[in-house]
Amino acid sequence: MFEEKYKEACNDMKLNESFKAGLLTMMKKSSTKAVPRRRLVLAVVMGVILVSTSVVFATNYATNGQLLKSVMSGLGYDPQQTKSDAQLDADETEATEATPTPEATVTPTTVPTKESIAAETSEAETTPTAAPTPKETVKETVKETVIETAKETVKETVKETAAPSGRIAPSVGASAGANSVTVTWNKITSPDLVGYKVVASVSDSTPVYSENGYYAWITNADTTSCTINNGEGYNGGDVGNFTGGTAYYFSVTAVYGEEWQKIAGNAVQVTMPGTPAVTEPTEPAATEPAKTGTYPAVSVSASQGAGGVNVSWTPTTDTTGFSYYKVVASVGNSSPSYPNDGYVTYITDPNVTSYFVAVGSGYNGGDVGTFTSGVNYYFSITACYDGGNAMGNAVPVVMP
Repeated sequence: MFEEKYKEACNDMKLNESFKAGLLTMMKKSSTKAVPRRRLVLAVVMGVILVSTSVVFATNYATNGQLLKSVMSGLGYDPQQTKSDAQLDADETEATEATPTPEATVTPTTVPTKESIAAETSEAETTPTAAPTPKETVKETVKETVIETAKETVKETVKETAAPSGRIAPSVGASAGANSVTVTWNKITSPDLVGYKVVASVSDSTPVYSENGYYAWITNADTTSCTINNGEGYNGGDVGNFTGGTAYYFSVTAVYGEEWQKIAGNAVQVTMPGTPAVTEPTEPAATEPAKTGTYPAVSVSASQGAGGVNVSWTPTTDTTGFSYYKVVASVGNSSPSYPNDGYVTYITDPNVTSYFVAVGSGYNGGDVGTFTSGVNYYFSITACYDGGNAMGNAVPVVMP
């Protein structure tokens, strides 16, 4: 019975005759001997391995190699895929070029089946939504950043340029005197006030600092008037020297804050009284004979005023060859004189005996520059005659 079962098993495994005979003989011999337990276990294991291997090969042979192909395909290897990717691409290109483009045909509408609808639904559900690319994300981020930055910039610009409350335009008035024009304005109490610029123009009916220059720069908020004498000079603009008989538009520009915001007041037109200012004569040549005269000096006094210094003097006692008074000042020279120390202005009328030097006024030559509040200046008058100049005494005054 044992022998018959082995023969049947060997036939099922399709083993060759010599192998089957040897296996049968070995089993017979082994069955007559007492086999140790360990050998018996080893023999059983080896037999199982041998039989399993034989069964696998026999099955693969019986299925024309399909068993092995199935196993290899499950491991991800296709034994028939022997062409490289480059060859496949070349074959595909050749096939595309060789295949003519078919003419447009009308494709009949296919009635969807239950299976096709289910497959499309499943595919739609499993297809992930395309995530934005890094490039698109960067573009959106940059766009949002630029928009936010622009908003903040506009907000800060509006905040900085908006005029704080209390910054008002001066209310300006002007009136003619004997040989001058006095400009007045209301007192501004804003803590942001830096100063007043007294401005004028011949042709511009709405003069404003700094487009039209300025006559005086006043930093004392309590100062509300400024007197401009006939013949005085002007900084910038179209004025030059104020001259009698000419109409001027006078105004005041208030300057506020560290940013120097300028708010112009109204303008008032007034004609400068007096005779037209004469052109400053040149100094006589050294060979020119001097006119006979005593060429007296004048007595000078000076005192602080509202927003400046009032300089006054006695009139000349001899007008023979008189040309003009030069109002002079210096920071370092205690005895200033014209022409060595420059001048503030010149006055051709021998009967005019005072002049107001406003803080912030400019200076011609010398070491003054611009009159500044808190600085000590030496003031004097030089009387100029055809035959020479006479220097008056000097008075030190601190500019208020």
